[in-house]
Amino acid sequence: MPRAVTPSKPMRKPTHPFPDKRILLGILLLLGCLSLRSQNGDAQTAVPVVPERMDFCGMHLGLSTALRGKIQQNVNRLYAGKEYFRKMCERVGMYMPYVEAAFEWVGVPDDLKYICILESALIGDAISSSNAVGYWQFKEPAAREAGLRIDELVDDRRHIFLASVGAARYFWRLNKD
Repeated sequence: MPRAVTPSKPMRKPTHPFPDKRILLGILLLLGCLSLRSQNGDAQTAVPVVPERMDFCGMHLGLSTALRGKIQQNVNRLYAGKEYFRKMCERVGMYMPYVEAAFEWVGVPDDLKYICILESALIGDAISSSNAVGYWQFKEPAAREAGLRIDELVDDRRHIFLASVGAARYFWRLNKD
């Protein structure tokens, strides 16, 4: 029987930390996936170029030439592995609607959804060398703090919607006063 999940509190207008280059890389990866899905299966996907400016969580960001160069190198590597990239795009199409629903429900900025692509490549049974588990790579104490169930029968870190609600709660707590 599914458990009810409720957000901690209503979300206030947040202030956001500057995103690191991994988040920006995730944004570009998702954009590439969306363009791939809109093309037929045989079409080549053009590697996106890192822009000079972009909006993220309501902030207008200017990216330095050096930062854009570092991000572009990562983007180029991701697109070079065509089979890996294709599978990643399939997972984005399958799982991102659940992440978006969880974030909307808790009330955190939609742009933060890209972090799970970078944390786990949207692989639910991913386990890091430090024992972080699941889509959002929660360690056990942080997962429990975010309201996720972990016991001998259930590990919510491997459930895309529940883990995303936990991640949204975590982001919400980071932004509260």
